[in-house]
Amino acid sequence: MRIEELDDRDRAILRELMRDGRLTNAELAERVHLSQSACLRRVRALEDAGIIAGYVMLLDSVAAGLSPALNLSPSPRTAFSHSAATPFQPARSSVALAN
Repeated sequence: MRIEELDDRDRAILRELMRDGRLTNAELAERVHLSQSACLRRVRALEDAGIIAGYVMLLDSVAAGLSPALNLSPSPRTAFSHSAATPFQPARSSVALAN
């Protein structure tokens, strides 16, 4: 599945998850005007297709008391277990999802 092949609902799901990746399925479904089951099916399809490659947490180095210049990278012992997640991978490309 390519980004160009997504319909308006899938694009809406991606927009909402890019704004807040911690949304519950119920919140996401309400925002994109789908039933919870239809929303979950679409999210899973986007994950299975690799459009959604994973979910990440961003660390605020200043709030955590770290030097802003400090560069953190995972060690093999703390690497992500999710096979689709590749931490610290450079962004592939930006895609306009606005309608």
